[in-house]
Amino acid sequence: MKRDISQKPKNYHVNQSHFGHDELNKINDFLDKQGHLRSPEPIPDEEYSNALDIMLFLRNCMPDMENWFQPLVTFGCNRLSYLKIIAQWDENSIEDTFRRIMAQPDGIHLKETDLIFLLRNLKKRL
Repeated sequence: MKRDISQKPKNYHVNQSHFGHDELNKINDFLDKQGHLRSPEPIPDEEYSNALDIMLFLRNCMPDMENWFQPLVTFGCNRLSYLKIIAQWDENSIEDTFRRIMAQPDGIHLKETDLIFLLRNLKKRL
């Protein structure tokens, strides 16, 4: 069951104001395609909140790294706390992990520069 954006409460998430209608729809669409059903009640579930946190981090990177959202969540890195832990690893381990994420057969083409920018943002921002 797809939840319409108008059903979401306005104050449930501190960072929700940073997202436009398109970004929220993108998160909803991705979660729906993955077979995750959200309840129709107005309180969003933890999975949705975690997706918003990941999207906010990626959108605040310089340059915007929103194209990593689907590959990260598909890989299983669906919480900001996971990214924070990864950011503490040594450079080679981080790069190897993100190369595995880039290699997923999900149809998203990530360039080498995307990897470099994300690695720098990860170290700088988390």
